[in-house]
Amino acid sequence: MNKINICISCDDAYAPYAGVVIVSALLNSNIDEYFDFYILEHGLSAENKQKLRELEKIKPCSIKIVNVPSEFVVQFQNLKTLAHITYPAYFRLKISELLKDIDRILYLDCDVIVENSLKELYFTDFGENFCAGVRDFNLGKKEFYINSGVLLINLKKWREENASGKIEKYIEENHSKIVMGDQQIINEVFKGKILELPSKWNLQILNFYSFSAYEPNFCIVHFIGTSKPWIFGSYMPFKKRYFEY
Repeated sequence: MNKINICISCDDAYAPYAGVVIVSALLNSNIDEYFDFYILEHGLSAENKQKLRELEKIKPCSIKIVNVPSEFVVQFQNLKTLAHITYPAYFRLKISELLKDIDRILYLDCDVIVENSLKELYFTDFGENFCAGVRDFNLGKKEFYINSGVLLINLKKWREENASGKIEKYIEENHSKIVMGDQQIINEVFKGKILELPSKWNLQILNFYSFSAYEPNFCIVHFIGTSKPWIFGSYMPFKKRYFEY
């Protein structure tokens, strides 16, 4: 049995979309894959916690609700980020401290759907890198700049090299310069130590367009930007598929 750890952050507003991520991963998994889902939250209602746990009925798996302590939350509440991103997105920066017995984990944003097995991605060799992900094609940068919506994290290395301390130092020294949220922090702190993955692991969709390199065998679809499939009147590829999940 291949055990795969997946982490998602959400508040009450994004709890239904976190559920869609879980459902899509379960329905497209292989029979030999077992998932441990970790939901990072702060103030999630008891009703939404129960609804998320009920997804264990779809296929044998574990859905664990992890409360993020207030002392972690206050570090991020005043940081700037993009308008459509909420502060729980920063929780991924604390995973190595919140989940101390796990050496690797796949972090997924709430605006993705999984369309294939995650085993190949999950067991990617990190080498000497802190994390792995797909280039952010929307920004048009020449140098490699990761999109943090699908992030395979080397938690063992984060702890060995005090990544949390490096992140805290960057935030302290660049507080007023952070405009791209957690993604900016990850790219700056781990620059040169991020493994680039094929675009099939993060097919980035914005309205009518895909900003990713052409990848016919895509595995994860990521609805970037402000227009999401659950917004009334939005139109984009995979919207029907999204609502099936």
